[in-house]
Amino acid sequence: MRSSKATLLMIGSLPPPAIGPSIAMQRLLEGENLRNAFDLILLNISDRRAPDNVGKFDVINAWLAAKHIIQCLMLVVLRQPAIVYLNISQSFWGYVRDLGFIVPALLLRRKVVVHLRGSEFGLFYATMPGISRWFTRAVFKRVSRVIVLGHILKQVFKGLVQEDRIAVVPNGINYLEYGSVQERVISKNGGTVLYLSSLRKRKGLFQMIEALPNILIHHPEVHVKCAGEWQDNEEKRHALTRIQATGLSEHVTFIGEVTGAEKIELYKQHDVFVFTPIEPEGLPWVILEAMSAGLPVVTSGQGAIAEVVKDGETGYLIDPEPAQIAAKVCYLLENPVEAKAMGLKGRRRIEQYFSESAYLKSMEQVFKDALLA
Repeated sequence: MRSSKATLLMIGSLPPPAIGPSIAMQRLLEGENLRNAFDLILLNISDRRAPDNVGKFDVINAWLAAKHIIQCLMLVVLRQPAIVYLNISQSFWGYVRDLGFIVPALLLRRKVVVHLRGSEFGLFYATMPGISRWFTRAVFKRVSRVIVLGHILKQVFKGLVQEDRIAVVPNGINYLEYGSVQERVISKNGGTVLYLSSLRKRKGLFQMIEALPNILIHHPEVHVKCAGEWQDNEEKRHALTRIQATGLSEHVTFIGEVTGAEKIELYKQHDVFVFTPIEPEGLPWVILEAMSAGLPVVTSGQGAIAEVVKDGETGYLIDPEPAQIAAKVCYLLENPVEAKAMGLKGRRRIEQYFSESAYLKSMEQVFKDALLA
């Protein structure tokens, strides 16, 4: 018997690597909301090669793009999904590939829902040649819904998409995985700081390294643990050379990528979380993870971060400069009771506004609204 539910074709990657878009896609597929409301089809466009291949033009990427576009067209024709959903790229070649998914779906009169998981599409659009901007306006005029991660990011699509077709859906996390944070123990060994992200200059890693000498003046026993996968070998070489040259090797540890229960435990072992990106972001999962674990957060207000972190209440929003990072980390280490209170407030904020259940319900509603558009 044919299902009475509408079919939803989801185009995206799954972990590994455990980056924002792939984590989000996995949680959407695993959640009951969409499985109960729709017949789901996944077109998995994962590329298991090194992360620095993403968005670049090479023979393998061109072949994968052509393969996935053909697979998408076949699924649209044969399975006749009511909705086609994908995360939109913010790089030229990735965007060209995405148009290969979107345009045929629109021509075949399918509803298209586009999800921006960053904040740089507006900048990318501004750099397009005139004919590309015209074509992009024509395409986005016809999509049913565009999803952004925060209210501040609605401006990214100003002039491209009518405001009533822009849905704000913040990322959401299963905070229950982090257990109770009421009894979180503050370390007695001088302070532990966690930096967790993909290891890139744009993510603020170098600012953290430059801040450490000033932190050590006041807290000579402090240790920074950096978790994540290096994205650029030249940046890795520069960072390690800088650490060695400044005598910081005993105070910085790189542990590589961590996932699952190991990552949750890592958050629990630290006193302060630092993530201060210097370039645009969307709504980083690491912020939600740290707050779920009851950690006070030192971060910068890129993208929609300021809609999650309340300055002075759940952590600090600062300019991503070494002096400011050092000052806030020192303050939190010197005031452990206040730091713990901030962490608890952060956890409550996640529970109230950024839960996974709220995220999944909002996504379900966006797709239902798209059907009626």
